Amino acid sequence: MNKKKTGKNSNYIDETMNFTNHSLKKIKKGIEKEISKSYITGKSWALLEDKSNDSFLFTFRNNGDLLMTINGIVKHGAYELIVDNNSILMTINGITEQYDILNIKDDYIYLYKISTNENMTLVNRTKLKDEFKKNLEVVNDFSNNEFQKYTLPENYLHDHFFLSAVTNWEIKNPKKNVFDFINEKEKMYKNIYIYDKWKEYNPTKSRYNFGEFLVYKEREFKKGRALSFKVCKL
Repeated sequence: MNKKKTGKNSNYIDETMNFTNHSLKKIKKGIEKEISKSYITGKSWALLEDKSNDSFLFTFRNNGDLLMTINGIVKHGAYELIVDNNSILMTINGITEQYDILNIKDDYIYLYKISTNENMTLVNRTKLKDEFKKNLEVVNDFSNNEFQKYTLPENYLHDHFFLSAVTNWEIKNPKKNVFDFINEKEKMYKNIYIYDKWKEYNPTKSRYNFGEFLVYKEREFKKGRALSFKVCKL
């Protein structure tokens, strides 16, 4: 019984591995592009998906030198590209290892270490710089939007709308004052406008000005909602 069961399991494992290897070959054939020396030497490559906090950078030079930069410290090695079977020999710290090398898509290469089944994904460092620049632009856009969110227009002048709103509120609440009014408005819009954040963008302004700000934003919101209602009716 055990022998038959073992035989079935063995056949199943063999069939599974054959299927997996066949699938991997099809995938590899579909995605890989021929690696040329000019392709890998034309740029520096940053290591992605490293489990440590270290920064790795690989530079393949035309003369066969390999520079591996770890957190800014450069180690010298060597490499040899074997175009016939899309592999590369990399010598680091006197030890030479062979890797299968795939160009999965532009600006990315995939290295598969034959001895340990480990893999590395390298990305063109220029692409990382471009992504960083793009992310920085997003941050700047967010900062600009936040600035606009927490500041009044340059042409804003102290007007009667705030005083009118306070006066009407005090008539209904005779035992309270303007700062009670501001506190109430702050509670109403606490999920939208935060006083401490407003203060960052308006360091010379007072809490009284914060009240003006809230009333102005409330008016703008109501005007926008009224305009939307009119458009819907049309």
